[in-house]
Amino acid sequence: MFLTLFLLVILLILYHQIRSFRYFSSRSVPGPHTSLFFGNLRQLWNCQSISRQLQLWTNKFGPIYGLYEGARQRVWIVSDVKFLEDVFIKQYSHFTSRKPIAIFLNPNEKYPSLLNAKTEKWKRQRKVMNTIFSTIKLKDLFPYMNSCVTHFLFKLSTTGSSDINIYTFYKRLTFDIICSCCYGLDTSSEEYYQKVEEIFAIDVTQSLWVKLTCLLGSTSFLSQLIEKLYRSQDDFKRFLNGKQNFFQFGEFPRYWIREKVREIVDLGIKSRDDDEKIDLVHLLLKATDKNFTQCCTKHSSFTLRLLPLIFLDDIVQADVYSLHYSLDLWGPTDPDVFYPDRHITQKSQSAFLGFGLGPRQCIGMRFAMSIIKLTLIRLLKKYTVVHSNKLEENWCLQDKRVITPQSCWIRLEARQ
Repeated sequence: MFLTLFLLVILLILYHQIRSFRYFSSRSVPGPHTSLFFGNLRQLWNCQSISRQLQLWTNKFGPIYGLYEGARQRVWIVSDVKFLEDVFIKQYSHFTSRKPIAIFLNPNEKYPSLLNAKTEKWKRQRKVMNTIFSTIKLKDLFPYMNSCVTHFLFKLSTTGSSDINIYTFYKRLTFDIICSCCYGLDTSSEEYYQKVEEIFAIDVTQSLWVKLTCLLGSTSFLSQLIEKLYRSQDDFKRFLNGKQNFFQFGEFPRYWIREKVREIVDLGIKSRDDDEKIDLVHLLLKATDKNFTQCCTKHSSFTLRLLPLIFLDDIVQADVYSLHYSLDLWGPTDPDVFYPDRHITQKSQSAFLGFGLGPRQCIGMRFAMSIIKLTLIRLLKKYTVVHSNKLEENWCLQDKRVITPQSCWIRLEARQ
């Protein structure tokens, strides 16, 4: 009797799994081959770069296809601009939440962070925090940013004319500005910086608990367990000083900066027509940030008719690399060629997801762009960036929680 019940339960589980994996095929939506229980998770876990893997699948299955992250989570991978505009902008009221992420704290907690808050809680938090990044507030923060950049340039001046890994300097500058502007901390000590380096050196995406959460879905037990593990780290709590918000912005090296970019910095805002002014430095940064954007997701809270039909709890995820390297969107110039002028055209604005799209666009975008522009302008006014022979052999993009280079070797020559 017991054996019969056990076999019956196994058969019911198998039936449910097989039926779940027919969700996309029953709607004539293509997608890669799935494995029992895992769906497409094993393929994503074993690939070197998830972003590049999604791009390969897009080339094979088209701009809209489906993935299964376990048997419970259905993910639409989309690189169609009109479809994404519907989800991120026009139909935003039905896609107010982000995709549940296992490494964050319990999304059902009473006081979630801005990153994983949902619906009305998110709207309230976003409305309050928008004032923090207003023009007036950013002007008040400018002296702190400028002081950190001054210290950054002083550190560079001690390296002489030898080849340097400027990525380590960029990371320290990022850390100093966050501590100074967001937490009011003096970061002259190396202790805090080393602790943060240790935290980001851990690839939590390969953690057993995170994989179980992805496989089984967002369960309260695993979420609470992960929450307790994170809260037990005294060094992490001491750095954050009891706060859970952690800002992150562009810290990636612009190794291709040459004479043309230096001229842009010297000229500042250049007028193309009598009635049109274009921020060329902003175009430059948009042309570089496309390499380091990982994903952009929305969680459906309502069943609605798009093309095709999307049901409650479906995830819509943009295939960022396919969008950023599309010849149809960014042509006729090859998308792999560094050409900032391609970002002038309005038709392709929704295809650039460096900071997201729609109402849930990155709240710190203006803060980040202000820092990057200030650093870039002051750096290029003082130095000329020269190619290093060590660059290509050590340049390797790592696709973990964020996309970062392993190192970036350049040589700086002082300007006369």
